[in-house]
Amino acid sequence: MTNQRRFRRITVTIWFWDESLLSTYSWYLTLRSKKVSNVQAMHDILYHRFHIDNFDYLEFPGVVPRTFIGALLVSLVASPIVLIASLLHLPKFYALLIVRMVIGCIILYTLRFFRQQIRNKFGRQVETFFVILTSIQFHFLFYCSRPLPNILALGIVNLAFGYWFQGRFLCCSKLFDRYTNK
Repeated sequence: MTNQRRFRRITVTIWFWDESLLSTYSWYLTLRSKKVSNVQAMHDILYHRFHIDNFDYLEFPGVVPRTFIGALLVSLVASPIVLIASLLHLPKFYALLIVRMVIGCIILYTLRFFRQQIRNKFGRQVETFFVILTSIQFHFLFYCSRPLPNILALGIVNLAFGYWFQGRFLCCSKLFDRYTNK
């Protein structure tokens, strides 16, 4: 087999796995989510911006005060798109969808990084098994875009384990150390 045909086959295979996870995820995005404090925190950041006195999050911070860190990160990534939606006078419901799509994209991007490290460490067969197993698990892709603290932490866990498989143990250790309770 020539190198060009082999490269094309590998590229199609990689594209197929990413698309299968993305299409399964996009179907789950349309389902409803329960309200959590992260949604309110993201709303405050996106709509009140620098008027911190107007934040409802200060009065009702949720169970864990550090929950705000994930909401801040997602809001920073989503803010340009939400600003465009606001300029188009779209209802705030679309901001919720945008925020959930951003969370889902972050989780799927970190999962893609983790999948690539699995392929590099263990080979294509293990990668294929990992993708199939991940795709058929209902709960993982269902919760992938939920603004829950555990889902926001999942991106960090995916990165950390990806670094572990790369042999970058210091990066892995720093990620786990930085985001765990002391």
